[in-house]
Amino acid sequence: MPRTSTIRSDLLLVLTAIIWGFAFVAQRMGMEHTGPFLFNGLRFALGAGVMVAVLWFRGREDGKAGRRGGGETGRQGDRETRRREGLPTDDCRLTTVRGVILGLILFAGATFQQTGMVYTTAGNGGFITGLYVILVPLLGMFSGQKTGTNLWGGAILGVIGLYFLSVTSSFTVSKGDILVMVSALFWAVHVLYTGWLSPRHSAIRLALVQYSVVSVLSLVAAFFFETN
Repeated sequence: MPRTSTIRSDLLLVLTAIIWGFAFVAQRMGMEHTGPFLFNGLRFALGAGVMVAVLWFRGREDGKAGRRGGGETGRQGDRETRRREGLPTDDCRLTTVRGVILGLILFAGATFQQTGMVYTTAGNGGFITGLYVILVPLLGMFSGQKTGTNLWGGAILGVIGLYFLSVTSSFTVSKGDILVMVSALFWAVHVLYTGWLSPRHSAIRLALVQYSVVSVLSLVAAFFFETN
């Protein structure tokens, strides 16, 4: 990957981390006014709406490029080229199926996290969720990924930090912290599966499918299990 692309990708991930970090305060405050399922349902519906707009805009641009490149023949040639180069192609059915699986994992992670935020602080929730950074390479070991000394050093520091942040003087951990710990495991699985899918499918289509799945499941759950 070219150096400029690597730098851009890293900056986008840093921006994502900043946005996600600020979101924990909003998530905690939101629990004072609504239930976790309704909150997630509306939250991910908004995300799906943004992805629809992005896809619509991209579709217009691709249509213009297709007309300049010879219509359907140009689009078929482009798909063949992308397939040979190992880039994402427009296999909508497979993308949808895998996006649904990704959405189920995301639904589990978001549900445990948001429910846990009812019983813990924004700081605790943010830190404990961040432990998925350690869990990702640990789980990756089962798929043949190598780990180094930096990983184990980070794991030890993470566990120490988790202890001082979450364990009280009576050596108990709050219900919210436990729920967020469970969510961190699902976030780690989500990151690993997303990393495997991203080079094979359109990232925007995957995002749209998984956000839609989480939104629908959360709104259905809110209807049956929440009264506020």
